[in-house]
Amino acid sequence: MDEAQIESIVDELRYYIDLDSEEKSNREIILEHIDEVIEYCDRYLVSEFLAKEAVYDPDYEKYISEHLEELVNYIPVYNLSSFLGVLAEYFPDTIMDNMAYIISEKNIPNFWSVFVSIKGRNEDIDKVLNVRLHNSNYFESSLVFQFIEKQQIENSHKYVLKSERNENTDEEKEDLANLLKNIIEKTLQETRKDYTDIEFEGDGVFSMVYIIGDKALKIGSELHEFNIPNHRRLLQPLYRKNYLSKAGTVFGCIQLFPKTDTYIPIEDKTDENLYQIYKDFRKDKIIPIDIKWENLSKLLSDNIPTWNGRRLHISPESVGLDGEKRWVPLKKGEIVMHDLDMVYRENDPNIPWEKMSDDCKRLEEKYEEELRSKDNKDLDDKDAR
Repeated sequence: MDEAQIESIVDELRYYIDLDSEEKSNREIILEHIDEVIEYCDRYLVSEFLAKEAVYDPDYEKYISEHLEELVNYIPVYNLSSFLGVLAEYFPDTIMDNMAYIISEKNIPNFWSVFVSIKGRNEDIDKVLNVRLHNSNYFESSLVFQFIEKQQIENSHKYVLKSERNENTDEEKEDLANLLKNIIEKTLQETRKDYTDIEFEGDGVFSMVYIIGDKALKIGSELHEFNIPNHRRLLQPLYRKNYLSKAGTVFGCIQLFPKTDTYIPIEDKTDENLYQIYKDFRKDKIIPIDIKWENLSKLLSDNIPTWNGRRLHISPESVGLDGEKRWVPLKKGEIVMHDLDMVYRENDPNIPWEKMSDDCKRLEEKYEEELRSKDNKDLDDKDAR
């Protein structure tokens, strides 16, 4: 950290308290008034300063070790990763000494930021993390917290009043965490991975996706339509089920899929290619009203559910798919729809046409025009005969 940044911290500190700075360096002033620095000064600069100075100064290392809980709550989330990353790399004992706090109920709101910052940097830290996470449902509780927080944020964007939301009880949250615990533990065993191997893949409007080896775990809100027509272009799930609250309403939808490759080269994302995929559904009298490249991905293996390397027979009805598979499964490298929502039979009277995307409307218009052209040609051919 350069002297200008250090001086900036000291100048900011002077604004709040009187400093006896005669014959003292800026570093000495900061260390002497570290509690006031933590309370008053710019959080980004302070966290950057502490992480860098601790590498060279045992007094700063000692302070961080004794105040890690306070610092984790103080430092901005966007800077927490670099701060804890330095600690995990240079001072693993500091992380180990504070593991009881890191794996504790009161740290659940910060857990994922802390977890991704310290995992994979030190073998001993990973061992302790994995043992603690296997012996509790703390990890799963943090996923439930993130999921509910995301729901609340998205609902606020849609101006949903608090009184209109389903308020989930602690018992329901714990039950969902226990369900996730069972799914995650079995998936870790099947993929020969551990908790510290789990990665956050990304999120949608109401869902979050985590990668466990060659599997993808999706935690999301209630789907527009859970039971949908089965089709070869749909990624075949290993597990897909709504979790109900005590009141009988859907709390969330848990889905486990084979991992797919979400990267599709830009040159392949043509309107014609998208139309051919859409047409594949329409030929079977199915309308996916939210088909778009963001909901499509490439298969990393054949579109057949497998477990421990063996083909797994899953009743379609048990995962919300209507109809047995009577087609040749798509092969590795082919494109499937991994978002199993908003898929309807064309004669369904409850199709929410108002939710159909503009892209889908254009695809549907093209398909209907193609049908009309074919019908006209058939009539012309018949008249010619």
